Amino acid sequence: MNQQTISKEINYINNVVIENKMFFKMINIILEYFKPIELKYDLNADRNLVGDLIITLSDSTDKYIGFRIRCYDYYLYYSNDLTIRQFELKKILEQKGDYYLYAFMNENETEIIKYSIIDLNEFRKIFNKRKDFEFNYTVRYNKDDTKFYAFKLYNYRTAVIKQMPYELD
Repeated sequence: MNQQTISKEINYINNVVIENKMFFKMINIILEYFKPIELKYDLNADRNLVGDLIITLSDSTDKYIGFRIRCYDYYLYYSNDLTIRQFELKKILEQKGDYYLYAFMNENETEIIKYSIIDLNEFRKIFNKRKDFEFNYTVRYNKDDTKFYAFKLYNYRTAVIKQMPYELD
């Protein structure tokens, strides 16, 4: 196993630990906004779709919700952006998800200080309508060379169905 592969594995493990630490706080946000009649976790949906969680709404439709929680350091640089890793963006653009809950933690990693719920259908419409590179995203790389895209939430504000605190005006 080379250094880059090890670094990516460590990064993945760190993300899983962070998301697990905040899992119930994220669930509470989902419960408050969507008021689902059922919650499910499906490992296949997590790996192959944008779906850390599957919720069933009162009209019996299932919706797939992806989670992404970022550390406070990312809040300092990307608080007005939605950052998506390359493989996640591919799944989103292939219509493999309904909503995305994107959040930032405080410095002590004990609370969520900001979150946005993104309607992925609206996100895709805006993305596909606007092909100009600068409007859509900027390309960035993590320390482990993982490619990700930073989207200005303001440009996608009609896709943001809930944000706390609200900062899109």
